Amino acid sequence: MEAPATKPGERELRAPLVYVLGRLCGYRPYVGVPLEKVRDEVLRLLGITPENSPWPLKSTSSKTRDGLYRKVHFTWYHQTRQYRPQMNALCARPISGRRGEWALTLLGVEEARRLRERYEGT
Repeated sequence: MEAPATKPGERELRAPLVYVLGRLCGYRPYVGVPLEKVRDEVLRLLGITPENSPWPLKSTSSKTRDGLYRKVHFTWYHQTRQYRPQMNALCARPISGRRGEWALTLLGVEEARRLRERYEGT
């Protein structure tokens, strides 16, 4: 898969993020996954690898905040209960996880299972 022509935004990142989190947590809610494992895998699903990225992975400065990892982080954050109503939240912090781990809510696990067909063909 080839990298997209334009820098991906949250709309393009949401589905791969939820799917990858679901796969890595075994489709169980509130099970933590280190964000480092999630970020690169999400970008790979979009055809972007650290070696071929036309955009910086980390922000080039604190003012520009143009890094792809930051985009992935905010995609996760904007799906949490801190940002959206509890009944619509797909992502969360794990129940007993470490700092820097991400998890899915029960609704997020259901969405990840639906996305499995798109990414795995099953």
